[in-house]
Amino acid sequence: MEKLNYFFSVIGKPETYLSIIYHILALPLGIFYFVFLLTGLCLGLGLIIIWIGIPILLLVFFAWWALGMFERQLAMFLLRVKISPMTKKEPDKKNVWERFKNHLSNPVTWKSLAFLFIKFPVGIISFVITITLLSISVAFISAPVTYKYIEIDTWFFTVDSLALAIIISFLGIIIGFLSLHVFNFMGEILGKFAEVMLSSEKNEEK
Repeated sequence: MEKLNYFFSVIGKPETYLSIIYHILALPLGIFYFVFLLTGLCLGLGLIIIWIGIPILLLVFFAWWALGMFERQLAMFLLRVKISPMTKKEPDKKNVWERFKNHLSNPVTWKSLAFLFIKFPVGIISFVITITLLSISVAFISAPVTYKYIEIDTWFFTVDSLALAIIISFLGIIIGFLSLHVFNFMGEILGKFAEVMLSSEKNEEK
């Protein structure tokens, strides 16, 4: 009974739907990060000989830090993970140059850049898995209503009767519940990844 309760209770957990939102957002965000960072870094490095590249690189530098902070908050809210701050508190007496040097020497600065680039391929995978499983589940569950109007043709059979459509509908319900568990499992993995890449190991979330 406990296993059955665990299997079916996933539909009532808010984190299930939050993780679905995270997976769907992963692709558009990943594309944006990849294009923005690649364009900015290439442009900045290409123009660095005529000095114009320096302000461009600085802009990209602070932008990727801000995007890393955004991703940290997004993971904390949608994946319900606790992620420690990206940097430790610095004395107010430090000047701008010292703060900048600290940012450069902070491993999270470079880990966040890697995270933003990795978001693109990871986003493709999580988006495709999410949309595919959701589409199959919805198509199968709605088979008793739609089989007369929309052909449901699998590798093994074609749904052409109400009895078969009802069986497919029950199968779709099982696939739907399994899919929700897959989404949560993916969310746990991506949450752990965000925790490693977007947090300072020397800090603890308070």
